[in-house]
Amino acid sequence: MLAKRLNSLASRKLSTSGRTRARGLESLLQKSLDDVVLTLAIRTPMCKARKGAFKDTTSDALLLAMLKAVKQNCAFDIAKVQDIAVGTCHPPSPVYEARAAALAAGFRQETPVQAINRLCSSGLMAIRSISDSIARGDIDVGLAVGYESMTKNPRPTPTFGSQDIKDHQVARDCAEPMGWTSEMLAQDFYIKRERMDEFALISHSRAFDAQKAGRFKDEIAPVEATIIDEAGNAKTVLVDRDDGLRASTLEGLTNSKPVFPQWGDGLSTAGNSSQITDGAAAVMLMRRNVAEELGVSILAKHVATSVVGVSPRVMGVGPVPAIQHVLQRTGLTMDDVDLYEINEAFASQVVYCLDQLQLPVEKVNVNGGAIAFGHPLGATGARQVVTGLSELRKRDGSILCTSMCIGSGMGAAAIFVNEKAQKRRLHVSASRWEAPSLQVPPGRKERRHSKIFTSADEAVADIKSGSTVLSGGFGLCGVADSLIAAISRRPDINNLTAASNNAGLGEKGLGKLIHSGQLSKVICSYIGTNKHFESQYMQGKVSIELTPQGTLAERIRAAGAGIPAFFTPTGYGTAVQTGDLPVKYREGTEGEVEMYAKKKEVREFNGRSYIMEEAIHGDYAIIRVWKADEYGNCVFRYTQHNFSGAMARSARVTIVEADEIVPAGALDPQHVHLPGIYVDRVVRSTASKDIEFRTTSPFSSSTSTSREAPVERDEEKDRRERIAKRAAKELKDGFYVNLGIGMPMLAPSFVPKGVKVHLQSENGILGFGPYPIEPMVDADIINAGKETVTLLPGASIFDSVESFGMIRGGHIDVAMLGAFQVSQSGDLANFMIPRKMVKGMGGAMDLVSNPEGTKVVVLMEHVAKGGKHKILKTCDLPLTGVGCVSQIITDLCVFDIDRYAQKMTLTELAPRVTLEEVRSKTGADYDVSPNVKTME
Repeated sequence: MLAKRLNSLASRKLSTSGRTRARGLESLLQKSLDDVVLTLAIRTPMCKARKGAFKDTTSDALLLAMLKAVKQNCAFDIAKVQDIAVGTCHPPSPVYEARAAALAAGFRQETPVQAINRLCSSGLMAIRSISDSIARGDIDVGLAVGYESMTKNPRPTPTFGSQDIKDHQVARDCAEPMGWTSEMLAQDFYIKRERMDEFALISHSRAFDAQKAGRFKDEIAPVEATIIDEAGNAKTVLVDRDDGLRASTLEGLTNSKPVFPQWGDGLSTAGNSSQITDGAAAVMLMRRNVAEELGVSILAKHVATSVVGVSPRVMGVGPVPAIQHVLQRTGLTMDDVDLYEINEAFASQVVYCLDQLQLPVEKVNVNGGAIAFGHPLGATGARQVVTGLSELRKRDGSILCTSMCIGSGMGAAAIFVNEKAQKRRLHVSASRWEAPSLQVPPGRKERRHSKIFTSADEAVADIKSGSTVLSGGFGLCGVADSLIAAISRRPDINNLTAASNNAGLGEKGLGKLIHSGQLSKVICSYIGTNKHFESQYMQGKVSIELTPQGTLAERIRAAGAGIPAFFTPTGYGTAVQTGDLPVKYREGTEGEVEMYAKKKEVREFNGRSYIMEEAIHGDYAIIRVWKADEYGNCVFRYTQHNFSGAMARSARVTIVEADEIVPAGALDPQHVHLPGIYVDRVVRSTASKDIEFRTTSPFSSSTSTSREAPVERDEEKDRRERIAKRAAKELKDGFYVNLGIGMPMLAPSFVPKGVKVHLQSENGILGFGPYPIEPMVDADIINAGKETVTLLPGASIFDSVESFGMIRGGHIDVAMLGAFQVSQSGDLANFMIPRKMVKGMGGAMDLVSNPEGTKVVVLMEHVAKGGKHKILKTCDLPLTGVGCVSQIITDLCVFDIDRYAQKMTLTELAPRVTLEEVRSKTGADYDVSPNVKTME
């Protein structure tokens, strides 16, 4: 026997490649003696947890019943089984339980048992484990089982003790309740309740009708169970049908209440989510030559299984990349698959998968899914194989693809071939043309066959001192932290120039390279709260070329488009035009300027003045994306986009770090934001996603890590609310509005009910909403203040180039900003106090660059600390814009400014405020309207 086995192994050269070498439909339909085949596929009924036929059956008893059914239905002596893999999730002692059940069922004590837990895919992982052992030649015959008693072993709430894990956003998401991941997926991908209920009705109806027609009889192995009634009396019953199936109506599903009240208007209900269930399924596998020797009937062939990782917070997306990966490995197309079994953990994730994969619902879960049957976690992976193969045989189909999402952010998929299929189809698979290697002409960038690099260190290995690096990101969102960390590990690289919107925070983002002393110059629009960066600049240790945010985006875009320079209205009449902005202070002095910015050329077009800005070319661009494929095609996630797309197009070498790397063809072409032609290197991101200001709704279940609102005295709070309440009157129904940081953000709270205002954020959102509750916090959805926000229905996302195009083009109706000073002619100063404070202009200069198209409203307290005037005849601080302000709203009054006549008129007074008080606190000349109104 041993000699025969060794000869068999030698003839197969101890290789598993035979199973994976065959690609394409016709190849997979061919038979080989080395194939791993299924000879038995059965299951117990699926019964409602706590109420169904298995409610009094312990998990070990349920497994024992399944193993006894295997023994009873097996066409050969079970002594030939050489290994048993048991998939399960939550029994307290699964290995002990499985081993004991196998022995009690009559399996030999020489037959080993293993327990496998990969949550919802555990049953499928048991099949893969046995299949791989057979393919390697470790065993000839093995049994895979999946089981779960959710009555006796409900899902525990995962907790973490490590503070490092608690502080890591993505790691912490692994513990999110599964229902919350459903809500987040629906929110992220705009899946409506109506579609979820409609799909749930399909699942319920299909399963109910299939049971009524007897379509499950050949896959169900009846088992005995003990049921205890309310009086404590026990009786033994034969369980031979699924007891959780029920007839449903769309009206009934629509009227179902959300099951997660903490989400407010949640979308997941008991009717459109999988019920908790008890059940088991089993699959016998062996090598084809062994099956032929034993004379047993072959049901199917196992071809391949793929497992992938995805974002834990939306784990329900897992089947999409898993299916794409397994199809690519096997050379199959979507159309080659006759039936899909996709686990219906929640209707939201199945609808998402159908949309993303563009699957016809006629091929998916044709006899219903987990929304109808239930989802016994450890059993589902095996149950779907049993159900899918049973139906495949009835339809004379050839290919089954089964898949499921997996808690903590994973997905699995597998391919099986029906041995009994009579149909044969010719299939030709198209592949990307492999061109011969050519010598790269001088001046062109070198192309690599593979763009995937193994590490960030390898990807940045050729960066040299003195290089210009374009660094994507806005605040801490979308920053290529893995690549930045790799550069920081190269102390030999120094004297770098970085172009980025801002320079991180502390040692996060580009702040890491400022602390390491590797940056000598930064071209940016905003310093913000990075005190170390500001200090280094003021001390002359680093140079800063302050550039308006929209201009920065356009200068970078222009380089990639082959445009050397362009004219813009942004910055005309300011220090940006005149060159009076200090680029570098002399080190060791008290504010002595060593170098000023370059003076800009001015030209007039159609009666308006514009300044010329030159393109910014990069030696390298380092950006972070959501997904990238093997050819470098990239997809950004929400506000992760910002400057990154433009930067990738404008560098000699673009290096991408991706949250997920997927096979070529896995990305929908119409969803690609950055074509691969612009990308040279791709590496997997290993950095967590940081949040600068974790702002949450007061309705959040936990706000311990949230940004706390400043404590205000009642008087101060009243002043701010008075200004915001009056400002809200300028926001008319249907207006598109940009709100600056601080008081302007309070204005929407006072917009009358029924008035719809669309809020624009210059980092790339149109239609953002209030702060999220804690479970909905998303590091990739932030506003211009770097605060976490939500997206309202009808919102849109775009990059910084698009954002500032709509701003400069006058498409925004109203822009509200704060100010240090405003002049009587409408000049605005709000971005720096020389030698004391430099925040940067950010997007403010762009927002006020087209006052004919966008009404600029300033919200501020009437006087500064100490009673110093803020409304002046002329501003003495560096200007943000000239003659751009149309209205000033303070805690004392409202001024309207005629920008053409350069006249300011007081039109409203706050209650209990006199004209004399306003006059004494205003350092400007103004008229008083004959019809002064009370400010409300």
